[in-house]
Amino acid sequence: MEVLVALAVIGVATWVILSLFMSSMKLETNARSMRVAADLARDRLADIVARPEAYQWPDSESITVETGAPLILKDGDEQPDFAMPAVLPAHARAREKEARFFERFAWQAYVKRPAAGQGHYELLVSVRWEEAQRPQQLVLTGSIPIGMTKEAS
Repeated sequence: MEVLVALAVIGVATWVILSLFMSSMKLETNARSMRVAADLARDRLADIVARPEAYQWPDSESITVETGAPLILKDGDEQPDFAMPAVLPAHARAREKEARFFERFAWQAYVKRPAAGQGHYELLVSVRWEEAQRPQQLVLTGSIPIGMTKEAS
């Protein structure tokens, strides 16, 4: 009888430890996805500010305060994916796994009209991906002087 009670206690303890381990694995995966999405959004926002001529800027009349207007690359890709990292694991299986991880992310940029008297546009970069069959999104905002966008057009 004591052996059965001991086995039951060990079984419950093992179940609790495994449940905690699985929960921590899910949290780690989600945290990594959020970190990567934030890095990708930050890099895209910096690219827009550094190279405004590489993007197709909408007419100032089509930019609204509420929703803004889409900002796309001039090469015509409406919803481009991010480039793969320059350094990937050497092992083929690990490289494929990392490639699949990064292929999940896509971006969309928007430009919003400034408030009266302000000399800059508000930029929004949205990064979307799917995690555990659920859509996820991270949005970063920044600004760019209106003069830089006129020179780029």
